Amino acid sequence: MIILIDIAGKKLNLRISMKKAVVSVFGFVLIAGILFAQPWIYDFGTDIKSYSNPEHGSFNFLPQPLSGEDFIRVGSSGSINLENPGIADFGSGSELRIVASNTGNSTKASIYNYEGTNLFYIRFNLLLGDFEGGNTANSGTFYFVMGNNGNSNFSSDSGYNRDYSFTILSFTFGESGSIITQYHWGLSSIGTLSGNPISQGTNYLIEIWGNNTEFNKSYYKNGTSNTLNQNYMHLWINGVKYSLKKANIADNKVINSFMFYGAGSNNNVANCFVDNIVYSKALYSSPSNQASFFSNQNCSSNSIELTWTPGNGNKRIVILSTNSNIIAPEDGTDPEANSVFGSKGQQVVYNGTGNSVTVSGLSSSTTYYAKVFEVNGSGFATMYNTTGNTIQITTAEDTLPVELSNFRAELDYRNRIQLMWVTQSETNLLGYYIYRNDVDDVTNAELVSPLIEATNNTSLQLYIYTDETINEAGNYHYWLQCIDYNGKEKLFGPSICKYELPVTVSGAEIPLREGITSIFPNPFNPCTTISYDMDNAGLMELAIYNIKGQKVWGKILEHSGKGNYKYLWNGCDEKGKECSSGIYTVIMRCGERNYIRKMTILQ
Repeated sequence: MIILIDIAGKKLNLRISMKKAVVSVFGFVLIAGILFAQPWIYDFGTDIKSYSNPEHGSFNFLPQPLSGEDFIRVGSSGSINLENPGIADFGSGSELRIVASNTGNSTKASIYNYEGTNLFYIRFNLLLGDFEGGNTANSGTFYFVMGNNGNSNFSSDSGYNRDYSFTILSFTFGESGSIITQYHWGLSSIGTLSGNPISQGTNYLIEIWGNNTEFNKSYYKNGTSNTLNQNYMHLWINGVKYSLKKANIADNKVINSFMFYGAGSNNNVANCFVDNIVYSKALYSSPSNQASFFSNQNCSSNSIELTWTPGNGNKRIVILSTNSNIIAPEDGTDPEANSVFGSKGQQVVYNGTGNSVTVSGLSSSTTYYAKVFEVNGSGFATMYNTTGNTIQITTAEDTLPVELSNFRAELDYRNRIQLMWVTQSETNLLGYYIYRNDVDDVTNAELVSPLIEATNNTSLQLYIYTDETINEAGNYHYWLQCIDYNGKEKLFGPSICKYELPVTVSGAEIPLREGITSIFPNPFNPCTTISYDMDNAGLMELAIYNIKGQKVWGKILEHSGKGNYKYLWNGCDEKGKECSSGIYTVIMRCGERNYIRKMTILQ
């Protein structure tokens, strides 16, 4: 067994062989109860065993606590069991299962005469039900009692005594999985918790803060202050608080023992499962001051450096999420952190004592949400401050070292699909790939080009690639993939081109399709031919616009009938001045019908 000792901030690992299993601890400790520090953890170790002898109790069946002693005894047909593995999602390692007796003495497990005080905190996982943890048990009562062992009722066969008890909770089994939860206060009074907070077959986190002093005290839970009156306890069941009066123990009496026991169960159907007990001889609290993020966070396209001002906990965790509704960690959990983000959902990206973390593995142009939580304790003795605000961060755009101003697919004069794109500048660019699909789905698109190497010029550059593999009519979607030397990539598109098979029947009339059929050459310098079809006689206007949308040239042409026509444009505006390099839009207007194509002047 290895025990971790923290002395003046220096951690020391000791390997120890002991007659009894030693429970896990954190904080300042010495071994086997030489020094008893708070809080301490009792988790039943990892052993598997059972005790069912009704004639004798046992003082060494349970793992040895750090302070005080352990005791068990069983009543008629009852048993005490350490089970590993036990119920799924309940506790860790071995768990304690108590089978209630049917008559006579109760079945009982207790820790007694530890170093106590008149202020305390205790937490444990509790499940009540049948022997499998289900909800079919219909008789029996279990008790949880805390108090002082002055009359030996915690270390003997006897039950509880109100005069030596501070907390007495009872759980009575009924039909249909029901449990009646009651607290026993004063000399003889019994109260019932409203709302039936406990039922069979469900895992509950039970927390109790107790004040047996003559003064009101306070503690923090989830970062919120709670006032605990003298001679009262606060019982929390899965985060719901009940303020209850104590039993009849004398004021200021030390609380140094607790026990679980069950009785009155026909056919021994009632079972009590317990694990992960945390105890403190003080009002254990979550941090009162929450950590807070700085207003500005540094981020790139794939990482964020999160920085914060710490609160007053002994450490903190940071959660990053793609969802604004971040779920706070639960008390008693201590999640591992991974600063490489896993793409979706929420993830703990930091767990430690520092004030910053760099998170990688993020997506560009994506919004993330982050929240920091102060925490006291470690392992399953953690207690969190869950207040505070969530911050929102958006990563930068993942820009490639290329400025691309145009990508289009169109038919050339030989009825082939031609891909053209123009870049304004390129640096450190490896090159381009062309992908094609007959539907708008890039994930299943086919790679149709080899690597088209980049020129890496700082001036305008035109690229042309002809896809000569098309042999079926249809609408084709094309994407342009840019890749730099660092492996970053970006997709442009889709650009869509309609392809029709040429008519090859001898003597057949080639059908006209009104509109611009081709611009060749394209790019060009200084002139190009605009080919178009008219399906009726009449007027048609050709107009050319620059990239700013300004009209640079226009002409109205009259046609005597339908047919194929061509117009040679000399690359000059209406004043006869040569147009500069760049992308231009050609619009063919036939009445209310417009046909648009792009072309590029390349000096």
